Amino acid sequence: MSFESCLPWGWNNFLETFYNEFCDSNSSKAYEPGRVFAESHGLYSVICPRIGREFLARVSGRLQHQAAKREDYPAVGDWVCVDSFENGGEGRISHILPRRTYLKRKSAGEGAERQMLAAQIDETWIVSSCNQDLSPERLERAILLATEGGARARVLLSKSDLVKDDELQALVTNLETRLVGVEVMTFSSRSGKGVAELRQLLKLGETAVVVGSSGVGKSTLLNILLGEDVLRVQEIRHDDAKGRHTTTGRYLHRVASGGLVIDTPGTRELQIFSDPDALVGAFSDIVTLESRCKFSDCAHESEIGCAIKQALQEGELSQERWQNYLKLGREMAFQQRRNDKGLESREKKRWAKISAHASKKSRMKGRS
Repeated sequence: MSFESCLPWGWNNFLETFYNEFCDSNSSKAYEPGRVFAESHGLYSVICPRIGREFLARVSGRLQHQAAKREDYPAVGDWVCVDSFENGGEGRISHILPRRTYLKRKSAGEGAERQMLAAQIDETWIVSSCNQDLSPERLERAILLATEGGARARVLLSKSDLVKDDELQALVTNLETRLVGVEVMTFSSRSGKGVAELRQLLKLGETAVVVGSSGVGKSTLLNILLGEDVLRVQEIRHDDAKGRHTTTGRYLHRVASGGLVIDTPGTRELQIFSDPDALVGAFSDIVTLESRCKFSDCAHESEIGCAIKQALQEGELSQERWQNYLKLGREMAFQQRRNDKGLESREKKRWAKISAHASKKSRMKGRS
C-alpha cells in the first residue's frame, strides 16, 4: 500500500525505513502507520491516513512492559504502528517509530523524569508578547530545549500593535543580536500585521510546536492559522497586559497551508535537564569565544588572554546573555549531579571539605 496519503501528515523516508523494519520483524500481524494527534489519560487519538480513519487507541501490554519511563510512551506528534483496529473498536499501539526530533522538558517536582511535549517536529515556535511579559532569559531557556530536540527554534512576538513601529524594530534587532542564529518575527492578531508571513512558514507536511507563557496569544494565533475559532480565547487583561490561559492539553492541528501545528498549554517556566550538547548548540557564540581563550582551563575571571572578558568589555557579548549562560550551565550541572548519585556524593564531600577549610581559616583569623 502506498504511503502517499501519509505525506501531508509529516511522513518521510526516515519513518518509512523503520516502519518497514518493524513490519518485517513482526510479520504475524498487519500494522498501519498512524500519527498521534491528541492524548488524554492514557487514551490516544490517532489518524491512519492510508485507511482514512481516526480512532482511539491504547498502548499494548508489551509496549507498557518495555516502557521504563514516562517519555517511552507515545506523545502528540509521534508516528506509531497500530493494529487491532479493523473491528471498529479501539486500536492498539504496538510500537513508536524513532523520534527524529522532539521537544521535552524536565517534569515538575524533585525527580529526574522528563515530559515529552511533542515529537516529530520541524520547528519550535516560541511565542512571547511585546509587552512586559517579554523575557530574553526565558526565550534562551526555550531555545535551549528546542536545540536539544533537534528542531529549528523561531521566536514569535505577539501583540505587536501595542508597540510603536520604531520601538518594535529596535526590540527585534536587539533580540536577534542576543539570540544568535534565531529568527525573530512579529505579528498582531488584532491588526493582522505579520500573520500572512506566519502562514507561509509551514509547508505541506511540516510540523511546528507552539510554546509560551499563558496569555501570550498562542490560541489566538492558532485560530487565525486554522481559519476558525477552534480554541477558546479570552480577552486581554488590561491591568497586566496579559490574556487568559485557555489551552489545557496538547493537540495536533492541520492548518490551511497544509502544514501542522501542535498546541501546548501555557507554561511560565520550561525546566531543563542535563545535556551539555544542548547548551553548546544554543550558545554557540559563547562556546566559540571560550575556545579563543589563551588557556584551555580559563575561568574567565582574571586570566590573561581571556576572550570572554574581552568580548564583554567590547560589547561583543552582553553581560545578560553571559550570566544566563552561566545560570543554565549551573542548573544543568545540578541536574546531572542529582541524576548521578555517585557524582552527587563526590560533590557533597568536595564542598564539605571546602566549607570545613573556610570555617577553620575563619576561626584562626578570629584568634589572631
